[in-house]
Amino acid sequence: MTGRKRFATIMMSFIPLIAAEAIQFLMIIPVAGILLLTTFRNQTGATYEELVTTLTDALTSVGTSSAVSLLYATATIAIFGFWFLKQFRTDSLYPPKQAFHPVLLVGLVFTALGWQVLANYIVELTATISPHSLEVYERIMESAGFDDMNFALILYAVFLGPICEELLFRGVTMSLAKKAMPFWLANLFQALLFGIFHMNVIQGVYAFVLGIFMGYICEKGGNILISICFHILYNAWATFAPDWFLSGADESTLYFFLWLAAGVLFAGAGALLFTIGVRKRNEKVNLSRISADI
Repeated sequence: MTGRKRFATIMMSFIPLIAAEAIQFLMIIPVAGILLLTTFRNQTGATYEELVTTLTDALTSVGTSSAVSLLYATATIAIFGFWFLKQFRTDSLYPPKQAFHPVLLVGLVFTALGWQVLANYIVELTATISPHSLEVYERIMESAGFDDMNFALILYAVFLGPICEELLFRGVTMSLAKKAMPFWLANLFQALLFGIFHMNVIQGVYAFVLGIFMGYICEKGGNILISICFHILYNAWATFAPDWFLSGADESTLYFFLWLAAGVLFAGAGALLFTIGVRKRNEKVNLSRISADI
């Protein structure tokens, strides 16, 4: 690849991030339009101040946030799913029916559990360095409704969001970047953009770290479904885990280090099982391919 083509490919790697932000903004327009019409219809005779207050409350409600999130995720999955399947489907080393192995799946479960624990320590460390960033993060989570989630937000957080983000970053972004740079650099690049995408320091830092790992398992697993599965499991732990599970970094010194060790143990054991599962999967697939050629 010539220098000019490499530069053009790198520039194209920014398109998913820019497009995702644009889609999020565009999805606000129809929702805001419906709310505006509904407000004027239901508030006949109201003063200007009352109309503004009602409309502001509606725009900042959990229901509105849920609607925008669902519309955004659906549109992004459709657009980038088509792009990925059209241009990069042949890059997958293993088709969906051959991508998984039971040991690999168990490894993903344990790894997601371990990373969920470790992510809390990353948050605590980031908040210690930048206390204001934690306040910003908590306000964002509260305004988005994640402190009291409804079904729509659960659907987005656990299923649609992970699929959407994997197609954006481990799918199109990393696939484009790998054409212009070695995998390790492409992986760091997509993880950096994944962190920037979250638009706040707390989420940005742990998203960057997790993005590196998810890029690795996507590449090592040979199919984007591997990282999608991990991402869904990770978000499911975050959504449904009890409060005590997520507060290890806030407790006594002994509990702090015990819970940290548990996170490292689960993540390490999961990574080992994932590696073993990939090897067993590869052996099984290669054996079946040899048998088919005989």
